[in-house]
Amino acid sequence: MNHPIQRTVSPQLPVPTGQVSPAPGEPGAGPNLLLRLHRLLKGRYPWAVALAVLGLAGGIYWGYTGTVPLYRSQGMLYVEPTLPSPADPEGRNVPPMLNAFIDAQVAYMQDPRVLRKAMEKSDWKAL
Repeated sequence: MNHPIQRTVSPQLPVPTGQVSPAPGEPGAGPNLLLRLHRLLKGRYPWAVALAVLGLAGGIYWGYTGTVPLYRSQGMLYVEPTLPSPADPEGRNVPPMLNAFIDAQVAYMQDPRVLRKAMEKSDWKAL
């Protein structure tokens, strides 16, 4: 069971020589991109930062105004004044502090933000 192993080299691929790529800073190494960028921006950092801030502001504006919301919601609030109870099958049992709960809901609906948003709706403007 002696099978000789033969190594063939493809004519399109270079023959491996056992050399590794040079370390950064040695002759034959590629340029350090950060050092090259620093050299290009030397003395121009204020302009680069200003342009980056302008681009950021433009991107924020475009992203905020360029999209349309994909959802809309409507709601209705109904407060039932009685709670069903096994002791009172006719439903005359009024929960404790019902008036305080209803007053809190009225306060939420009369909040200036809620009223402003409601007045901006086209259904309200059509009236």
